[in-house]
Amino acid sequence: MAKDMNDVIDNMIRWAEDRLGDTSYTGWCLLFIEDALEKSNDIEIFGGDSAKESAVLYADGMQQGVPERGAFVFYDCICMSDKGPVNWGHCGISLGNGKVIHAWDKVRINDYLDIEKMTAMSGDLPKYIGWVPLERVMREKPMIYQLEDTSKVERLFEGWEQTDIYSCLQKVMGNICVTDPEDPQSAVANIGSFAYFAGEPERELVVNKRDGLVLMVPQNDDWAALIESCYPQALKVTRYAIKKDTKFDTEALKRMAASLPEGYELRQIDAEIYDMCLEVKNFEDFVNVFESKEQYLELGRGIVVMKDGKIVSGASSYSRYREGIELEVDTLDTERRKGLATAACAALILLCLEEGLYPSWDAANRTSIYLAEKLGYEFSHEYIAYVVGADNN
Repeated sequence: MAKDMNDVIDNMIRWAEDRLGDTSYTGWCLLFIEDALEKSNDIEIFGGDSAKESAVLYADGMQQGVPERGAFVFYDCICMSDKGPVNWGHCGISLGNGKVIHAWDKVRINDYLDIEKMTAMSGDLPKYIGWVPLERVMREKPMIYQLEDTSKVERLFEGWEQTDIYSCLQKVMGNICVTDPEDPQSAVANIGSFAYFAGEPERELVVNKRDGLVLMVPQNDDWAALIESCYPQALKVTRYAIKKDTKFDTEALKRMAASLPEGYELRQIDAEIYDMCLEVKNFEDFVNVFESKEQYLELGRGIVVMKDGKIVSGASSYSRYREGIELEVDTLDTERRKGLATAACAALILLCLEEGLYPSWDAANRTSIYLAEKLGYEFSHEYIAYVVGADNN
């Protein structure tokens, strides 16, 4: 049975007012208003990861002036984080007559404009954005469909040489999501922590990201502008595409693979090594994008460097597509500059070539470019991506 909106508002406000003076929500203004609504009414809503992100998400319902009773009220506000000042925003619940209950140093009630005079720990003053009716806040989460017939969006990704996208289009790994499964004009290819946006820019695909950190890659400037508008605190980074037609010098690769220092050995990732990878943060991404151990052992390929029975470096398939793999490389900080990654990568490339698979490379930084070129790859071009997640939004 649908809930009466007046009852929902009464329950929410009663719950919030019962916590006046509570300091447990200090620094968690969005959590406070969402708990007030959800816990008092036994419901779940869809919102952002911060007050500012929620304000962007509800932008289509944002209104100005004195907030109506029960509305969510939003402010811009610079806050401090481990990465410096960020606009996480601020928010509260309107009690009507211009009063807002919100979590600041404690749960308190202030006039909605007087909140602009309150000083945050960063030294910033909140700036009123507007208010959103509770009906809009409670609107059902936009419908996002996981596309079954991925051929419908091949034209949207045409010309984009990124093997993660191939994995999704080929339905080997990952997925393609759209808002219109019959005639999609926009799409996002999701695999691991990456999301590749193509076609006509569509806000719903951007704001409905999965939980946790996501690396959003726009197809063009229009998608980039949309991502920036939805996530103003997203970290803009430069990545480096590597050409996909490398002709490898196998003799040189064999010499590199055999160049390990004494006390180190190469091991192919098997069931035992798979489990060991998951136990060390540096090496989780060697295997964890695959749905299961069984899928990795069937489709994945990887080589690690062992020392005293422990993994210290390695290279593995971050993802798999029909014709090859996308490489992931890492080394423990204490084991760098010993040629370990070079040996592991060379051995993995040779393994792939023996099986007729192409070992694709995409570089996150210039050090990765240097290693790729050492192995025979050629740099192609730079591209932009956005790191979106709780730490910077």
